[in-house]
Amino acid sequence: MQKFLFVFLFACTLVALNSCSRSVSDASVVDKTQYVIVMVSGFDSDPSPEQIAGTSIRGSGNSGMFQLMADLEELELECKFFNWNGTEAGQSGQENPPGIDGITNWIEQRVTQKPETEFVFVGHSWGGHTVISVASQICENSSVRFPFTVFLDASSALRGTRPAKLPDNIEAAANFHTGNMFCWGALKNAQNVENINLGDSESGFMENDFPKYGSAFDISAHNYAEWDQNIHREIIHRILKVVKASP
Repeated sequence: MQKFLFVFLFACTLVALNSCSRSVSDASVVDKTQYVIVMVSGFDSDPSPEQIAGTSIRGSGNSGMFQLMADLEELELECKFFNWNGTEAGQSGQENPPGIDGITNWIEQRVTQKPETEFVFVGHSWGGHTVISVASQICENSSVRFPFTVFLDASSALRGTRPAKLPDNIEAAANFHTGNMFCWGALKNAQNVENINLGDSESGFMENDFPKYGSAFDISAHNYAEWDQNIHREIIHRILKVVKASP
């Protein structure tokens, strides 16, 4: 009888330990998704050598997008910078730029090396048009999806038509837009897009009608948006919500 009781208790102990081990193991499972924020800058917005070296004074240089990327990196987010023509930082003027292939090839290589990677796009001006082209090309060739994309006064002027809809692999987007007639404006027919009208006084991005985000012809407002710290903060806030990070 004592032998039977000992065997019974020993068996119960093994079951309990096994159950406990499973619980600890299950609790230790974490989301291994690695996010990369892919910045795609607009025309003539290649960062200055000082910006690339990290020696520029805040608010100076040639690329507000590169400054935004530096702020994201300070929050320990991995980022990658491209110019609208597929070149990397400091190389926008190179002969025979790679175009969208430079970005799609980088994304595909990254996925091959680290399949758990997901990508968040931020495209400014012509960079927004490039993002659409990259996503469309990837959609044709792979199952890679993009959980979130930010457009900052995106434009297709002289490059093609404004997208009527987003590629299917862009799952959600925030579209910060001015009233500039050469830019996209609101993407009213695209699903899963939050349109943020910078020119609407209710949106809170203007003070005493400055910058003139509601103007159809003020190109300076389009350029100002690239550096606007209020817009940058909103972009960072939305990205952090997606990647579940915290400053």
